[in-house]
Amino acid sequence: MIKSKILQLATLACFSFSAAQVFAGTITATSQQGLAVTMTFETDTITSDTTTAVFCLADASRPAVAVQSAKLWMPEHGHGSSPTTLVASGTHCTNISGINFVMNGKWEIRIKLAGGDAVAFPVDVESTP
Repeated sequence: MIKSKILQLATLACFSFSAAQVFAGTITATSQQGLAVTMTFETDTITSDTTTAVFCLADASRPAVAVQSAKLWMPEHGHGSSPTTLVASGTHCTNISGINFVMNGKWEIRIKLAGGDAVAFPVDVESTP
């Protein structure tokens, strides 16, 4: 189950980020420029049926930062998935829909933010029960 895992993130060519923790459907991470951010899913187990998530700045006292893109990427296989749809939700969150994990395994949701910032969230996609 995701809520019991602590995932270590690696350094990628265009994404440099620190360790993230995953608890009860929410992943916390730090962007390249030091912003604390979260990604929350509708359930604590992510499967190929998972289609939406919410990205938020963890510190609501910080100015809002626009999400420019959210890409699904499977590093071990070197491929991504369908484009996602982004809709701002309040000043510090963005709803991400159209998520399509085409297979089980280790994925990343790579977020590009305005101002050249970026963060990647590790996602372990499990078999649909």
